[in-house]
Amino acid sequence: MEWFSGLLLSELPPRPPKAPGFGSARLAGWPPFLARPATPNRTMPMLSAPLTTRFDLRAEPSPGLLPRLLQPFAKRDVTPDLFQARRSGEEMDITITCQDLEPGMAALIAGNLGQVIGVSRVVVTPGESLATRRA
Repeated sequence: MEWFSGLLLSELPPRPPKAPGFGSARLAGWPPFLARPATPNRTMPMLSAPLTTRFDLRAEPSPGLLPRLLQPFAKRDVTPDLFQARRSGEEMDITITCQDLEPGMAALIAGNLGQVIGVSRVVVTPGESLATRRA
């Protein structure tokens, strides 16, 4: 053992035993919202079957345009399956495709894409529903 500034350095003492009535059994299920299993998208219920959705955009080319277009997807924890951008003259044509995207979520993302500086057009094309495709 070493002495450091007049204190003895050693292992910490063992934890005292738990007091009766304060274990996990007594608090199980409290607060009530923690007792229920979490469901994804609790704030946005699924209105209909998920779709394969394509976003076609036209925008003015700028160095920060493409990362700004990914922000509406990232803040909703959605990863696009395809992101394609091509410059044609003084405009850029961008295609973003997402599979299994709910229609309500697609509408929110399309609204945010239309608000990005430099974007002049957003066209959303929903594909076939998963129920139709699997049948």
